[in-house]
Amino acid sequence: NHAGGVPKFSIAPAVPGERPPQWSRSNALSSHYELKAMQGRQQMPVCWSPQDKGYYFSYAQAGEVSFVDPVNMASASVSITTRQAKALAPVVIAFTVPVGSRVYENVQGELFLLLRVLRHTRFALASAGQLLSPGTSINASGLSQAACGRLFRELWSNDPRGFPMPKGCYISAVGATGEAEERDVFIVFERFSGLRNRCRSPDGLCHYQLVVDAAVTASAAGENLIDLYTGCRFEGGGCQTEFEFYERGKALLTGSGTLPGPGL
Repeated sequence: NHAGGVPKFSIAPAVPGERPPQWSRSNALSSHYELKAMQGRQQMPVCWSPQDKGYYFSYAQAGEVSFVDPVNMASASVSITTRQAKALAPVVIAFTVPVGSRVYENVQGELFLLLRVLRHTRFALASAGQLLSPGTSINASGLSQAACGRLFRELWSNDPRGFPMPKGCYISAVGATGEAEERDVFIVFERFSGLRNRCRSPDGLCHYQLVVDAAVTASAAGENLIDLYTGCRFEGGGCQTEFEFYERGKALLTGSGTLPGPGL
């Protein structure tokens, strides 16, 4: 009954022998699909789009969805130990965690550190003195400390307790974004034993450094070679969502960049 004001509903009493009146909600939707974005976007429309004979038709906007970028790290950088382009040499990847990142104190799952090489043809990782082939990968199910030893020369922190002991490492041949030249390297930590946001150092900040062997092609100072991410590993349990990221750092090349080598 609607007579120019707020709608009013009346429910007839149940008839003996018949199904009693019930409320049926038809404006709620549940789905097994996850929504994932590669960059932050705000107030994107979500529409009702039922499938009809193999096609989807958008009838009306049902709401909005926003994707938020992870918090920026205090700093992140890549430092080469030789300026000769394509020369295989140690490379230092450094980052600093903001003191205010309380998430590291409260995370219940396995923390991970992701190194996303943006173009492996420009930043070619190596192991045991040999460049990794583009198809080299270690599945997440096969993560191990031995893999960390093959991928990293050294892991350092300014905290007297040292760099947290990794549970294991693994590497994918293709980054999660699907870009052909990306490569993802993961360091996974045991639950309640990951990166820290407060260290026993004079400035209280937690500074971390990772040393890898790599061959860097012609690159200019300030170029973004690697993106760093921290997050919760869903497969290890304790995470609120499957895609849970906490911080992001764009590791820029320090110094003066690379120089062409002999004959280049």
